[in-house]
Amino acid sequence: MSLILPHHGSTAALYQHAAHHRRRCNGRRCIRPVRLTGLLCVFFLLSLSCSGMMEDWQDIASGERSVIWQSADPAGASSLNENAAAPASYITLKSSGGLLYAGWYENIYYHMKVYNNDDTFPQWTPLPSCNLSGGTNGTMEIHDGQAHLFTFATGSLYCYRLNSGLGAWEEIGAGTIDYGGTPELPLKLVSYAGRLYAIWKETHIRMKRYDGGTTWTPVEDIYGYGINDVSDTAYGLQAAVHNGLLFVAFGAVTAPSPHRAIKVRVFNGSTWSTAGQGIDIVKNTGNYSNQCSMAPYNGSLYLLWREFETPTPYDGLWVTRLNGLSWDRMDGRTTLTRDGLRYAPRDDTSVNNTAATAALEALTVVNGRLAAAWREDCGPLPAPTANPIQLRCALFNGDERAPGWIFIDGGLATGLNVDTGQSIGEVYPASHDAKLYIGFTEYNGAANNFHVKVGY
Repeated sequence: MSLILPHHGSTAALYQHAAHHRRRCNGRRCIRPVRLTGLLCVFFLLSLSCSGMMEDWQDIASGERSVIWQSADPAGASSLNENAAAPASYITLKSSGGLLYAGWYENIYYHMKVYNNDDTFPQWTPLPSCNLSGGTNGTMEIHDGQAHLFTFATGSLYCYRLNSGLGAWEEIGAGTIDYGGTPELPLKLVSYAGRLYAIWKETHIRMKRYDGGTTWTPVEDIYGYGINDVSDTAYGLQAAVHNGLLFVAFGAVTAPSPHRAIKVRVFNGSTWSTAGQGIDIVKNTGNYSNQCSMAPYNGSLYLLWREFETPTPYDGLWVTRLNGLSWDRMDGRTTLTRDGLRYAPRDDTSVNNTAATAALEALTVVNGRLAAAWREDCGPLPAPTANPIQLRCALFNGDERAPGWIFIDGGLATGLNVDTGQSIGEVYPASHDAKLYIGFTEYNGAANNFHVKVGY
């Protein structure tokens, strides 16, 4: 496969520039150095605490203060896009080594930028773009201090590394990673126990480990042909590292067919097992559960999933926690008539929720607190009101009982959209510098643009 590697200067120099800016700004807003003594120093520290810069978000979780949100889009630009008229897709936000990375597809290029950690004047330093012939999607991971891209191009799977010394992308491994079948999305790339793992669906859930040079080694021996059981038709795919183990979750068809539930497998570096005694994760066995997100929090693994109600077309969002050999519900709403984290429950008579959807849900941990972000369509509002899809965000208050989760997006019918009259596409939250960053795409009238908002 041919790969064009444009050179945009020294990648190492760009990394160093970003790191220097972080040191100069102390990871916060840039301030002039001042000499603080005595009571002045005390008052300065108190002001930092009151501003939320020294908080662990306990005051937010308890409802004592609201999250302050502002745009982290490049100053003077409308979005991270190279061209606002070209759609951005398969967005990623990753915090690693004190830096925040953004990655996305736009046209045939995969673009990456590094944040300068200055919320008052946000800037993003471009890294070299990867021009893939026939590449349209994929995912990015930071491993061993370097960006890696796992992508689907010309019908096969490839992995590339951004070589900081060369300032260019290079293919790792020999040719395609897949087995010659038909790979399906989503793709996952995970840094685990000092190694890089590629996970994807190709009839079954597959996983290989990069062992250096040209070698990708299969590590999917739970059933001899993949991570999922031969009777399972897998949908969706998520992965997370917790307590030295790699967890892989996916939706699978279960009885009564064609209903679906979430299944979770565990990899310890050599062998596979099932999580939670192999119990399927589903609120109602007659529903469809095939999208989820996982995050380690407070010593446990949390899983957020989307469940499609049947026969009524309605989506609810639910949360569970792996508690040794069982899964415990942690969404604060335990009856079948409520809808978990959804902003608009089905019994809200102010909107018509019969066709409502909630999707692209994701969990992350920010400053010691568990946060969830998703997009939500509240169903058609009474005419003549339009109904754009909104960006929602909630914080776990540490109590599994109601309300359990509090909205930190303003708690209104409109969410965190740049323009609440336009719809949200993808959602990708990340914790960085004790703040919550949410990457998302939003339609601007011509194309989906990549935006970032920061909450603190």
